[in-house]
Order: sequence, then C-alpha cells, then structure tokens
Amino acid sequence: MKPSTIVRSAMLAVCLAAPAVAEDIQSYDVPTAHALPTALTVAADGAVWFIENNTNRIGKITPANGAVTEYEIPTTASVPSDITIDPAGRLWFTEQDANQLGMYDPASGTFAEFDIPTIDSLPRRLISDARGDIWFTEYYGGKVARFEPSSQRFTEYPIPTKDSRPAGLAVDRQGRIWFVENRGNKLGLLDPVAGSIREFPLPKPFMVAQDIVLDGAGRVWTGGRRHTSLVAFDPRTERFNSFQVPDRGVIHGLAVNGNGDLVFGLVNIGKLGFFRIATGKFLSLRLLLGDSRPNAVAVDRAGNIWVTDIAKNAVVRLKAGAVSALWLD
Repeated sequence: MKPSTIVRSAMLAVCLAAPAVAEDIQSYDVPTAHALPTALTVAADGAVWFIENNTNRIGKITPANGAVTEYEIPTTASVPSDITIDPAGRLWFTEQDANQLGMYDPASGTFAEFDIPTIDSLPRRLISDARGDIWFTEYYGGKVARFEPSSQRFTEYPIPTKDSRPAGLAVDRQGRIWFVENRGNKLGLLDPVAGSIREFPLPKPFMVAQDIVLDGAGRVWTGGRRHTSLVAFDPRTERFNSFQVPDRGVIHGLAVNGNGDLVFGLVNIGKLGFFRIATGKFLSLRLLLGDSRPNAVAVDRAGNIWVTDIAKNAVVRLKAGAVSALWLD
C-alpha cells in the first residue's frame, strides 16, 4: 500500500533582496586554477574541508591563519563529488569515476580507498551517522549503501523505483536515512533496522532535486532545478508543503543556520538564499561581484556560513549574524 501524499499550498512568501556587507565576507581562493570546489564540510576544530572536483584533490581551509592546503587523492582522475566527516574526525569522500569511497585521516596524514561492490555505481552524495557508518547514494546503481569502517563491509539497499537516480541524503534522530530521487522524483526513507524502503512522490513533477536537509523539527527539505520551490515533508503527517522561491534560481546545497533558517545556493543567479521557516519569508543576497555560482553550503559551530563558489574557484565565509539585520520581521 502506497503512503498517502497530500500537497498543501504554502503561505505567500516575501522576498527581500539585499546586498551582502563586505566586511562580513571572507573569500579563500583555491590555489589550483579551475579546481571546481563543490561540496564542503566543517570539522569540530573549525577547519573547512572541500572537494576539488576537477583536480582530484581535497582541500582544507584553516580559518585561524587563512591557510589553504590541498591533498592529492591517490587514485588518479577519480572525480570526487562529495565529502563528510565522521565522529572520529576522518574525512570521507565519494570518487565517482573510480567507483570508490575515499578516506583521509588528518591525524596520520594517510589515505585509504574502498571499492564499491556495484560496478559503475557512480557514488553521488554521502553522510556519516552517529556510529561512524558511512551512507551514500549510488546514482547509476539505484541504491542506498552503507559502509562500516570497523569491518570494511558494504551493505546495499536497492531502491524500488527503477532508474531513480538517488542524490542527496540525510540521517534523522532515529538513525533512518532520507534520500531524494533525482529522476524518480520521489523522497525515499530507508529503515536500516528493517532493511525496508518507502517512497513518497514529490508534489511537483520533474523537480530534478539534488540535495536534502532536516530542520530542528525533523521535517525533510529539498529543492531542485525546476519549479524553483522549496519542499518540506513532515514525517508525522506524511504531508508536503511547497514554497515558491521568488528569485527563480536553481537550488543547490541546503543547510540550516543557527537561527533555524534554511540556507541554500541559487547557483545560476549568483546569490545565496535564506528561508525563514517560522514566517515563510525569503531573503536573497549576492556575496561576490561579477560571475558567481554559489554551490554547496555548510554552517560551522559559531554560526558562520561557508559556501563553495565554482565560478570564483573559491570558498566564501559569511560571518554569523551578518544577515540578521536584513530581515524585516
């Protein structure tokens, strides 16, 4: 029996367009040209780690002194696509063309790589759960997979919808894995205990959703390349709400800041977007002048917002509290 899905009309959203304050922005150039910095994550010590999709490296920013360091991935032309950090402080990344999971341990300065069982699976996004297990989506393989570092064992869970092209994923407080299907146009829920998957059709057709995030109330948020909408799913009611983004940009990267607002890149129009869940208001601002394509977004423990900019070949920091005064509510 399919789960019930109810699409509800969202409240009218207000868009506030504002310039960013220059002194609140710090840009860190990637030393290697055309590196294509995409995904990023923030470690407990404040270091920011990011992927260099074009140059087969991972990079590190040390905010205390502004240093940017690059580390060559052992397998050549691996095409890294995403990065996360586990509870032990180790970096994990997907290698799309090498069909591997990669690991870098900053404590020992060593790499390790692990072959994914499904051939040409195209690992897309990954996360670490509280136990330190690594979960990732197989974009071509049509699976969600778990890697247990302690045993170096993979477990793969086929998605019921064929050619679903799973992308972003997140883990909730119960340890369940939520993921979005880029081509299947569905939201998926994997229960690791039962080994079962449920799917919920997204409220708009052909959203081409990429990323996913959970807010403090446990709602699941996503957005895509079409319709320019943020979509929220409440697991308690199994209902969707849709919120039209006024700027009509392509949503890429999703995070929740210290105020509980959603933060996301509007990659095709060079802006960073904010959505205040409590009021249904939008705010957008341009971080850098000229050609800018904000992509992935992360928030550190101090509340600073970090953004990869694939056009500027840089990682940008927006200081915590910089946008607070721009809201009208």
